[in-house]
Amino acid sequence: MRALVLDGTGFDRLRIQTVPVPNPGPDQLLARVDAPASAHRSCKLIEQGPRHSPAIRLGHRRSPLILGDEGSVTLVEVGANLKTRYRPGERYVIQPAVDHPPIRHRERYADGGRGIEKVAVGYTLPATWPNTC
Repeated sequence: MRALVLDGTGFDRLRIQTVPVPNPGPDQLLARVDAPASAHRSCKLIEQGPRHSPAIRLGHRRSPLILGDEGSVTLVEVGANLKTRYRPGERYVIQPAVDHPPIRHRERYADGGRGIEKVAVGYTLPATWPNTC
């Protein structure tokens, strides 16, 4: 899939790259971004890098981020534990921040994600399509 990847601080550290399509776990959904949206949060993350408070524990060069935190999506694959609640083909809009501790990429945090109670698309939940600032 194509992705807008940030591997440092500043707009010169952005790249559109081809990255592997992730496999969702049993409690996860895989969605295709149909209409990306722009958010000031992405611009702050790009300009401030690890100084941006929601990303403070992430090392961009070691763990690049896939940006894109708003827009509309279509479900492509549904994890085994969610099949009674969701179906491929259903369409949604993204709520960028989720009040839930990180599930994936816990190794990207200095302390394994302990103490983190909120995750966001584009931080620990990768997005899939570039948004424009």
